[in-house]
Amino acid sequence: MLILAIDTSSVSGSIAVARDANLLGVISARSQEGFSTRLFREVESLTGELGVSLDDIDLYVVNAGPGSFTGLRVGLTAVKAWAEAYQRPIAAVSGLAAVAVQSRAMLGGMRAGTGEGTGESLLQATVEDVRQIIVPVLDARRGQVYGGIYRRTADGLEACGEGCVMAATEFLSELHKRFSRFETTFVTPNPELLRTPLAQPEFFGSPLEVASPVLAPWIAELGLAEARRGACVDALQLEANYIRRADAELGAKLNAELHGASS
Repeated sequence: MLILAIDTSSVSGSIAVARDANLLGVISARSQEGFSTRLFREVESLTGELGVSLDDIDLYVVNAGPGSFTGLRVGLTAVKAWAEAYQRPIAAVSGLAAVAVQSRAMLGGMRAGTGEGTGESLLQATVEDVRQIIVPVLDARRGQVYGGIYRRTADGLEACGEGCVMAATEFLSELHKRFSRFETTFVTPNPELLRTPLAQPEFFGSPLEVASPVLAPWIAELGLAEARRGACVDALQLEANYIRRADAELGAKLNAELHGASS
């Protein structure tokens, strides 16, 4: 299965082409130039270098959020157009999941950036400790972070509710209230967001792993898993997950989700 994966959620966006779990090529450039002007140019450059065309793609995979409203909209609109034109399925993937799956707690599979692996899906991890959670964090700007809570299962990575957006200290405070008995691993491309909050005694010894901001290879891997589960959508069903909501609603939402996930 030939896969085109798109991440336009931030200025560190990326594009990847993979054949099943094997990464064929990736483009990533941190740039202030908007994706509306460079996305199609970069896709054409990568596919041309690999000798493939958009018509050859079997599965389009896109980061559906969280992230920049404008950036996400560009990526989703492009994928919708391609999927409609070539009658191909779409896999919508969370950017937080693409960070979480980079944790060392997830074993085996493709190593992003090398195209090498064990031949097994990255998501086929063996569960050694069901009381372990993986907490991916992304920069939401304006003094806030996007946060998610995941745990390993026999099938791979499972989200414990939806993502949220709030101040890092507030997020960690709510996390500690609900998951203090869990072994917690934090994963982020922006470790400076968590260094000070994680200095608090309640998080002493919690691993902080640095993930790659180049998410497209991991998005491709997650999209492949979605396709194999039959969880693809078409152009009409594809929606963004912007997350940003009123602070009061977010606080209530996170409390409810953490309570449900820890019960």
